[in-house]
Amino acid sequence: MIAEQQKQSILSLIARLSPNTEVFVRAAMEKSGITIFLHDENPITSGVFCLVRWEGTNYAYASFMQDMVDDQVIRLIESTIRPYIEDNDPLCFNVYGGNKSIIELVKKLGFTPDMEGYEFVYQGQVPLEFVPTKLTIKAFEQSALEDFVTLFEQSYYQLNKDNGWSVDWYANNKGIFSERLALKSQTDELVSFWSGDRLVGTYIISGKYIQDLVVHPEYQGLGYGKTLLLHALNLLIEQKGHQSVYLRVAKSNAAAIRFYLRNHFVEIASFAEHTFHKN
Repeated sequence: MIAEQQKQSILSLIARLSPNTEVFVRAAMEKSGITIFLHDENPITSGVFCLVRWEGTNYAYASFMQDMVDDQVIRLIESTIRPYIEDNDPLCFNVYGGNKSIIELVKKLGFTPDMEGYEFVYQGQVPLEFVPTKLTIKAFEQSALEDFVTLFEQSYYQLNKDNGWSVDWYANNKGIFSERLALKSQTDELVSFWSGDRLVGTYIISGKYIQDLVVHPEYQGLGYGKTLLLHALNLLIEQKGHQSVYLRVAKSNAAAIRFYLRNHFVEIASFAEHTFHKN
């Protein structure tokens, strides 16, 4: 049983990865599904290295206040995680984005980077300022699938290329993509914006998160990004009643980071997610 003071200390460190991760680890604690390998409560060197086993998958987490942890901690993480690598069960490792030495170790051990980035929360004014738009607002329609494929592939091309992700996933998986868009539209979690018969952009939400917010490259730099963002914030805060709105941004997406910081989002977490792929 984890003492309450230790529990809160660990969760505050895990929250630096993301609020959702904190919720996940908290649930694991309640079900005794977590193993704490290291927990340092020193205010200067505090950190945690733990593992959650959930539905057949192992999730390792490391979050330390000091960006460069000492060699003893690195050796402990390496010796502890190797048996899990040799196991047949799926294995993921999420590291606080500032802990470069641990990230280097995880990659050396053969983990594949999934995404490295930041989590932001909106701290701007509420109620939101109203920005009228001449764009036509629609849900998703199957007849517009090709427009959505083009929008996502062109808008995310450089991001996908920079991170080694597939640059043509949407074109190669139209059936899956169409199902996702249709489901999001049915649950009022997708809104698209059109100028005549041209798809300018769209956003997709999930819970209290803005999951995607994309503007076609031909319409970027014209203020449409802010139009979509304010519309999404209005939907989440004013209509759905969420008190906080979050989003995740890849570390390599410098333009998006500047955009969200400029529009009253604040960084609250930093993460580097990895998966070990068994041969």
